[in-house]
Amino acid sequence: MDLFATEAFTLLAVGIAVILFRTYARVKVVGWKGLEADDFLMLLVIIPYSIETSIAYATGASAKGLMNSGMTDQERAALSHESEEYKLRVLGSKLHISGWTLYVTTLWMIKVTLCAFYVRLTCPAKAHTSVNYSGRRAVADYYLKAGLNGYRIRLIIGFLLIIVTYLVLVFCIFFVCPKVSMNWQIYPDPGTSFTEVVPDLTVPAFATDLCQPALSKVNIFLTVVLNVVTDVYLIFIPIPMLWHAQLPVVKRIGLIMVFSGAIFVTVAGILRCVLILQSPITGPRQSASWAVRETFVAVVTSSMPMIWAVLRNWLRRFVGSALLSDKKTTGPEPGSFMLGESGNTSNWRKHQIQTTIIANGGERPINEDTVGFNDGGSEDGIIPKGTPACGIKKNVEVTISIR
Repeated sequence: MDLFATEAFTLLAVGIAVILFRTYARVKVVGWKGLEADDFLMLLVIIPYSIETSIAYATGASAKGLMNSGMTDQERAALSHESEEYKLRVLGSKLHISGWTLYVTTLWMIKVTLCAFYVRLTCPAKAHTSVNYSGRRAVADYYLKAGLNGYRIRLIIGFLLIIVTYLVLVFCIFFVCPKVSMNWQIYPDPGTSFTEVVPDLTVPAFATDLCQPALSKVNIFLTVVLNVVTDVYLIFIPIPMLWHAQLPVVKRIGLIMVFSGAIFVTVAGILRCVLILQSPITGPRQSASWAVRETFVAVVTSSMPMIWAVLRNWLRRFVGSALLSDKKTTGPEPGSFMLGESGNTSNWRKHQIQTTIIANGGERPINEDTVGFNDGGSEDGIIPKGTPACGIKKNVEVTISIR
């Protein structure tokens, strides 16, 4: 097995392991019945991700990296239809179209998964599923008053943006060439033989490679631009809420970095584009390897917000809690008395509904647990600074008289 095959299938194995670990982290928090749409979508990502990696490997192993590009007119005319090279170039071109489609499908499925994840974080009914109906309604009413419902509009736009851009890309991959079969045509040069399909057509310089899928500038630039646009849009959905959460600045920056993993995916996509354009001969071969790396980074970075809580707890065993602790509080806030059926309050942090007598008034501060990075006892949810804690509070005025 060559170096690329070793790298590709190693990344695939690690990527699938990360997805399964993400599922484990979610099940540990909410159980199997508590899994949401983003959890199932991420599991489905395994299918196109695996096929994409297999096609990338086959492009080099079976087709020897050959396609219908990187040939002179003389070489095209001299190549026999019965030759092995001709068959390999046709196969390589078909594999490249399939691989590009699976590459786009994998990335855009991950984008949909992230968008669904943000829905769960910003939707009151989803962010507080352990709260009874009346409690969820109270939280929902507050969210609407606080303007949090505006994030749902952003998410709807996000879903529409992802769907539309995906359809545009798939359409261009298959139909930007006047005839689909010309995508693997060898002779005459498919980039300059448009006149066979559209008579009297003057082919512009930028369109001479439209039917060479490995070098098509339209597909390359369109994929990069739409990838960057959708990634940037998704990055800026959670950042405002995280920045305004009542957390130390260092932790806010850390959470923003976790949610901004798409930046690395964008950089990998740009590098892939540059490699293809720099070398028409070796670029397409290198683009397959970079596509595998890019999707791997996308899988890992998109899963990080869900697995961070479990990783943080594991890190505590080695690093200690000095740098990773959320707060010093280990029981009810000062001036409060827990009302319960027993005196055991060791699990007080695991309950989202608590009846508390507040002697000094005020609201419980929002901590890191409420923005989706809990210790395993509560579900994810982004709550902005100033949001009251989800629960029932009784403000009691106490008068003490001495006789």
